[in-house]
Amino acid sequence: MPTNSASAENEHFAKPETSRALTANNENTTRNGNGTESVELSPLIPSTTVSLRKDKLPSPLPLSDDNDKLVLPAANEQPNCLNKNYRYILIGVGVILALAAIVTIIVLVSSSAGRQKMPCVPSNYSGSEGVLLSHAFNTSLDYGSNMNCMYRITAPASNVIRITVNSFKTEKGNDKLFIYDGSSAESPEVATWSGTVDAGMQLESTGNTLTAKFVTDGSNNQAGFSISYSQSTRSVCLASDYSGPDGVLLSPGFSTNQNYGFNQNCTYHVTVPANYVIRLTVNSFITEEKYDKLYIYDGSSTASPLLETWSGTVAAGRQVESTENTLTAKFVTDHSKNYAGFSIKYFQSNRSSSVCRPSDYSGPDGVLLSPGFSINHNYR
Repeated sequence: MPTNSASAENEHFAKPETSRALTANNENTTRNGNGTESVELSPLIPSTTVSLRKDKLPSPLPLSDDNDKLVLPAANEQPNCLNKNYRYILIGVGVILALAAIVTIIVLVSSSAGRQKMPCVPSNYSGSEGVLLSHAFNTSLDYGSNMNCMYRITAPASNVIRITVNSFKTEKGNDKLFIYDGSSAESPEVATWSGTVDAGMQLESTGNTLTAKFVTDGSNNQAGFSISYSQSTRSVCLASDYSGPDGVLLSPGFSTNQNYGFNQNCTYHVTVPANYVIRLTVNSFITEEKYDKLYIYDGSSTASPLLETWSGTVAAGRQVESTENTLTAKFVTDHSKNYAGFSIKYFQSNRSSSVCRPSDYSGPDGVLLSPGFSINHNYR
């Protein structure tokens, strides 16, 4: 049977395919001529241990206490640094993927929560005054997505409701406040506010109820709005029939330095003797241009021919004259932006001052006069 030799230092190695069990016995040890000892080894045995004499091993190698054997790891149990590195890399990749999945879930949950409908604030108001607020306006948060909130205001039967913007900012064109002149969203729509609305903007109902509906989409929320409301008595038109030789037509509130009211429809009738016409002269005139207008008719009613329409700012001294002895004016305002109004003087004028002079001339010379020139009147 073949034998293996090993030096006294016990430098024994196992092949990677299998491990060897090497047993050294005193009886089989011979001394060589060179001063070394030969150790007879047993054949290869499928074992994971090597048994050696303590006195033949260098100190301080650890031995088992029970059978004087040194237990060495099998070849397939030796550490592999490359495999460890791969294992650490795989663990790191797994941790990164897990964190990415957690972040994705959080984002999706947050996005889903943002698309949910937010609660609306109380919707019914009946006090003499109050404030309409969008959701979360009094906090640092914006209003919610996909909201559909109703606000209803009710005043006593003899009053109307006026709302005034304190602050208003929504996503322009997408998040809107619809305002209705009545008790529901089926009432006439009088305004739609979206984007930025100037503080101080006002609107007034024609009756004792007003409804607002705030609708938002699913993105780009803004701060929202704060809108005050109050009750007031209906604006009253002034006396409408005038028959003296002269007088003054005033818009409601002008004589008390107040703006005219919202939603007004006031008619003025002026009548003078049959042989006179009526001339109006502006003292002061300022209304909401294009929306609050004074219509002037050449006759006794609004069915008479329309002479002029005044709106915005009309210069002092501006005049208009009727062709007959009656004249009618109608002042119409909308639901917002009222101004100081007007003061317009009227007086009766001799009809002859507006009659055309003879138009045929044949003498060697003469004078052409405009109507009224000879009696120091302006032409019409």
